[in-house]
This record gives sequence, structure tokens and C-alpha cells, in this order.
Amino acid sequence: GILLLYTPKFHPELNPIERKWGAAKRFARDNCSYSLTALRAVIPQALDSVRLYLSRRFHEKSLRYMAIYEAVRCSAPLADLICRTYRSHRRV
Repeated sequence: GILLLYTPKFHPELNPIERKWGAAKRFARDNCSYSLTALRAVIPQALDSVRLYLSRRFHEKSLRYMAIYEAVRCSAPLADLICRTYRSHRRV
């Protein structure tokens, strides 16, 4: 079966595909000579450039945001701060 999740509008941090699109666009910008022909040639390469481990990381990050929104019930900037805060495994 397929699990369909509806996410709120204007919250791209909850949708992992947004991060994948961003990585593909970054690759396209870095590897395109800025002509329409070159752009059409680089788009398939850009989509293939996002590796499986990155897709998994994007999904995990979105799940972290979902957990923060569920647990804390906070605003988007505060959720971003909580998600980005570094937590060392060596500290008590």
C-alpha cells in the first residue's frame, strides 16, 4: 500500500522532494553553459546526480521537522533553529 501524507502549504521543509529538486537545480547551475540546448542536456544528469543516500538524508531531515512540529507545536523559524542545533554525541 501507499501512504499519502498531506503537508501544510508553504512548508517545503516537510517535503523531501523539495530538497531533491534543490540539489538537482544546484547541479544544473554548476554544470550548464546557460543555453537552452545545454540546459535540456543537463536536466537528466542533474536528476540522476542526487544519490540514494542523499535522498534518504533529505527524508530523515523532513521527518525531524515533522517530529519537532508535532512535539513542540512551534513556528517555522523556531523549528528551523531546533532542527539545526548541533547535538554532539560526546556531551552529557
